[in-house]
Amino acid sequence: MDRCAFQISTPIGSTVLGTSIPEYSSKWVEVIRVAALGKPTATKKTTEQGPPPFDVNIKETDDAKRMELGSRGTLTIFPTLLQLDTKDTNRSITWPIAGLRRYVRTTVMCEVMIEAGRRCGPQQGTYVFICDEFSTIYDLIKRNANIIANPSSVRIHSHSRQVFLLLLLLLLLLLLLLLL
Repeated sequence: MDRCAFQISTPIGSTVLGTSIPEYSSKWVEVIRVAALGKPTATKKTTEQGPPPFDVNIKETDDAKRMELGSRGTLTIFPTLLQLDTKDTNRSITWPIAGLRRYVRTTVMCEVMIEAGRRCGPQQGTYVFICDEFSTIYDLIKRNANIIANPSSVRIHSHSRQVFLLLLLLLLLLLLLLLL
């Protein structure tokens, strides 16, 4: 019988989880990832837990040409990054929100423009996305950028997050014991 076990350690304690059922371990890892990082595993298809993707047209800027983005894609806004999955060239590009120099919405053209700084690495540059939901995209980027810039405004502080994570692990362990 195969067994899976892993240990989680935080500054306030540690715990070991183990199971002989592979599905449990993958579910535990996903729950812990979401609790600790605030985002699900990045995949092409967004899960029920993840943020909704936006279908966008990509304006042909010099940087979009350089990155060979094509003209259509899906933009997903995670708590700490933007992810563009292109439809024409089948590429996936990410920009950390903390690396954005500025972001602007243009109501006349239904556009959202981002200017990615050098902290975005080779993806730095200016990109413009055209979408009917441009205002929602802009608002999500702005909200996430404000949370990153002012972490004290987040309801779960780092110490509280660690306590929450430890309690979550203990709850999972109890559920495992009840199922056995």
